[in-house]
Amino acid sequence: MVSVWGLTDKGIVRRENQDSCAYETIPERGLAWGVVCDGMGGAKAGDIASKLAVETFRTHLEDLRGPDLPGETGKLLLAAAEDANRVVYHKASTDDDCIGMGRPWWASFCRGRPWKW
Repeated sequence: MVSVWGLTDKGIVRRENQDSCAYETIPERGLAWGVVCDGMGGAKAGDIASKLAVETFRTHLEDLRGPDLPGETGKLLLAAAEDANRVVYHKASTDDDCIGMGRPWWASFCRGRPWKW
């Protein structure tokens, strides 16, 4: 059985929480994945950057629910990360309210073994 939970916090310095996270378990396959994006508090539009990245990443990982499990999960994670970076960069390049935005992040995938992050 795989169980996952997530929590973010604004910390003691910032006024708002710009972090985003998403995770999912797929019990019938013994899989779990998770992603956390830090909104780079103090940087312009960090909340938008972290939300865009998480939403884009999540969309890619919907393939894990399909009837055929992708053989190369590493390639799926890489494609999800690359696309999320592309989406955030495009928004930062084309929206004056988001120029300079960014976010550090961490993602992982687990299949049938203990996993902590």
